[in-house]
Amino acid sequence: MYRDYLDDIISSYRTAAAEASIPQRLIQPTPGRIKDECLSVCKTRFQKTDLRTLAAFFGNETNQESMLRAIRRCERDRFKPLANFLKGITNTTDDLNIELLAWLIDFSNRPFKPEAYENESFGKQYKTWDNKVPEDKEIERKMEEPRIVDNEDTNVDKTYGIGLTIEVPKVGGEIPVVNRSAHSNQRQKMVIAIISVLLLLILAGLYFARNRETTFGIVNNGQQKCMMWVGDHYVPTSCEPRREDTLVVAFDIKRVNNFKRITQTDTITILSIGRVWYIRRNGQIEYYTAGGRHPIEPDRMLKPLTKYMIEKHLNALE
Repeated sequence: MYRDYLDDIISSYRTAAAEASIPQRLIQPTPGRIKDECLSVCKTRFQKTDLRTLAAFFGNETNQESMLRAIRRCERDRFKPLANFLKGITNTTDDLNIELLAWLIDFSNRPFKPEAYENESFGKQYKTWDNKVPEDKEIERKMEEPRIVDNEDTNVDKTYGIGLTIEVPKVGGEIPVVNRSAHSNQRQKMVIAIISVLLLLILAGLYFARNRETTFGIVNNGQQKCMMWVGDHYVPTSCEPRREDTLVVAFDIKRVNNFKRITQTDTITILSIGRVWYIRRNGQIEYYTAGGRHPIEPDRMLKPLTKYMIEKHLNALE
């Protein structure tokens, strides 16, 4: 008999949701909206006959004011199981949640009275109180299935009941035509992003092709070129074996163009700091136009020029 009572509550909710005869907060339920509706109902139609149900859910309060305080203290997550059940996310929920729903929709036969269900034919619209509606008792769906509405600033509410998806026009408005502009803009942005990536790949490929000499050496007729140090600069050469005292390294176009020994030290000034490197070798100081390894003694690294070196060894400080 108690199950029949719970089934009647679910049936009443579904019918009311389809007819939009209950508050919007219950047609489109969330934990926060259910809590707000509880506060509203407690303020407007508090009845002592509901105290047993309310006390079981919110705590053992005895009057309207204390019950309102109890509802305000209640965490929103407390209403999440009921919200999920009403939206069809879950198929079952606790009996107490259904009792609370009866209070929210002002179910006329609450609280449960066993004598009202002694007649076998009374109140048995459903055999279970989950979200599975029997085929022979399926509720007539009075609202059409919802359309996709991209623009949120519209006069149509997309609402959800138990196993139902309802689209309810707001008062004074018409159901708008589907707005697909947002989808179109999204596709345009995706196309622009793909084109941008392709352009970057093409530019990177061109850069790599033009500078492949720097990484792998010049390739002419399938042969790799090298370079060797001659006096004060590098020159390209073949990679064929040389004398033991001749150091041949992989070709680097940047080293060929930018790495040279400075033979006229009077050109070095305080402004050369950050542009000139040096090394002490064989009792002398050598100056170069770029850093890195020494061209003849590659196990030694060049050092950046400093103000101290200029003052002490070049006397070029102004």
